[in-house]
Amino acid sequence: MDSNTLYGAIPELFYTLQNLSYISLEYNDLDGTISNSVGSLGNLATLNLGDNFLSGTIPDAIANISNLNYLHLGGNELQGTIPSKLALLSKLQHLDVGYNKLTGSVPVNYVNAANIIHVDFGYNDLEGQLPEQYSDLINIQRLSFYSNQFTGTVPPAYQALTQLTTFFVGKNKLYGTFPSFITTFVKATSIDISFCNFNGTIPNNIGDLTVLQSFYALNNMFSGTIPNSIGNLNYLYLFPIQNNRLTGTIPATLAYKPYLAYFQLNNNLLTGTIPTTLNFPSLYIFDVSYNSLEGSIPESVASMTGMV
Repeated sequence: MDSNTLYGAIPELFYTLQNLSYISLEYNDLDGTISNSVGSLGNLATLNLGDNFLSGTIPDAIANISNLNYLHLGGNELQGTIPSKLALLSKLQHLDVGYNKLTGSVPVNYVNAANIIHVDFGYNDLEGQLPEQYSDLINIQRLSFYSNQFTGTVPPAYQALTQLTTFFVGKNKLYGTFPSFITTFVKATSIDISFCNFNGTIPNNIGDLTVLQSFYALNNMFSGTIPNSIGNLNYLYLFPIQNNRLTGTIPATLAYKPYLAYFQLNNNLLTGTIPTTLNFPSLYIFDVSYNSLEGSIPESVASMTGMV
């Protein structure tokens, strides 16, 4: 019953259908709260109430649904804390509570950590440190802490998460040097470490992430040069690394990038000329302003179509 413009509260009668194994009411206009009676749906494997207008708290009773493997409550107006007992769901694979108004810390010590493949806490008001225990989620593919109030550093133990395709820790109060272990995420297509207080240099082996499509590192305090190995990222689509302290020249190795649409190096300390090798046929935004570049704009850049 997704995307049907359903509105109003979820009827209490709904929670008496104890043979249900699948509920998906995503993209509707449902409001009200999630009843504690949800815990009586013991056969439920999928509970998808995402992208509605549900308010109140996440009931502890959800942890009683022993067969639950897919829980999506993101895109609502839920408040309060995330029940720590959710970590006791032994079949849980997918947990999404992003885009709410949740506070407090995140669950740790998942009873079957190897099962988890998707966790999204993004766009809440969660706090504390990133749990080192999440290094046990060895099969996780998407992990997002984006846009919260997390502090401290990114645990080096996360280097064990080699199945990650999406890793978002940006827009928090994190600090420390560039989390260089992310270069072991060789399956990653999207990485976001932007809007934090990271420093240090971008590792030379960033080019090992050969399937990377988006790399957000803007608004930090990164220094040093842009590694030549960036040229290995042939699927790159988004490359915003503006508002840092990067020095040196723009790598000529960037050359032909057929998918690159956003090339943003502005507000750094770059010098030299714009390489004539740059060729981005899908380019939409090209911004190298507020550096110390010199020389003329190469014809290869001036002739790129699609720019604004």
